[in-house]
Amino acid sequence: MHLLCLAFVLSSVANDHAWEWRTRADDPDRAYLYDKGVQVGGWDYTHEYFQRFDGKEWKSEKQKRAPIAPPPKAGVAALAEVNALRAQRGLPPYAYDDDLTKAAQAAAVYRANYLIEGHTSNDFAFVPAGSSAASAGCAAWPQGMGWGSCCCYDNYRLAGAGWAIGKDGRRYMHLFVR
Repeated sequence: MHLLCLAFVLSSVANDHAWEWRTRADDPDRAYLYDKGVQVGGWDYTHEYFQRFDGKEWKSEKQKRAPIAPPPKAGVAALAEVNALRAQRGLPPYAYDDDLTKAAQAAAVYRANYLIEGHTSNDFAFVPAGSSAASAGCAAWPQGMGWGSCCCYDNYRLAGAGWAIGKDGRRYMHLFVR
């Protein structure tokens, strides 16, 4: 399994924790909490609960709160960035599409893993069977520059967006629309 470098690093020296959330491309509905590099639990976005992990097994108790707030679900947060740009230009928001989001996140992770600044040889191979995309946009920018990709201002209705941080520290963004 590829762990995304998409890591929200949150540390608390006062209580001797070094919390870090990680997500996995093959499991977009969960975020995994690590403390000092050791997995200690996971957040389930679908059912909104935290579950502890002791290194061998998941504990049965499901809690409504995690030790630290989980990051926003990548696709939802990414599409919110795209829609904020669209709003600045007076354009209607794209509607969230789960398949396009899964495709965008998988493409972003792949590009980040291989430091691919532009499109892959076939971006559309990331779109799940039974779904489709009309177009794709991508970018690889330094963190903190905001969202960047083609297709942000087009006249499509549905979209999915995702991003991942590469080992070079850049943010690899991907957007699928239809």
